Amino acid sequence: MRLFLAYTLSDPLTHYALTLQDALKPSFFSGRLTSPMQLHLTVLFLGEQPGHRLAELEDVLSEVIEHTPCTEASTGTIGAFKQGAKSLLYLGLNTGDAPIVKLHKRLKKVLIDRHFVLPQQAFTPHITLARQVVFHEAKPPSLIPQRSLTFTLEALTLFHSYRHHETLVHEPLATFNLAPSHTEG
Repeated sequence: MRLFLAYTLSDPLTHYALTLQDALKPSFFSGRLTSPMQLHLTVLFLGEQPGHRLAELEDVLSEVIEHTPCTEASTGTIGAFKQGAKSLLYLGLNTGDAPIVKLHKRLKKVLIDRHFVLPQQAFTPHITLARQVVFHEAKPPSLIPQRSLTFTLEALTLFHSYRHHETLVHEPLATFNLAPSHTEG
């Protein structure tokens, strides 16, 4: 099972991502926009995991996530991961994404300690806007109006990712609530 753990976007964040997609689309020669129902912020890509360990995986994720306080993050700039001649376009987060990176590292360490095999890849918190993009010009447009939108991660969802009739499907398997933030008064 190809799995990932992600934050499902709030309505305002989804609307902002769709607005950016609309602004970027005219610069594409070809590419596929991420559908509104599949927009998310990946916190941990788990790759292929054996189905018989799914319950154990959910228990481990629950242990870590439910003891992690809710955290705020904010959107940053549009970026691209080059994939040969094509690009994956994403909306990054501002440098204040340290709590998300810290959670990613903690989850990864606990899972590896429990003998889960995870992909070895760098982690950049992002929201995928489009895949397999080829631009009309040699480089992506840089004058897309952007703003910083703050949001709170209150829950994370474990998704099963697969193709069904050439359509990418993200099936939610379990949702884990982060611990309420405690403010001193």
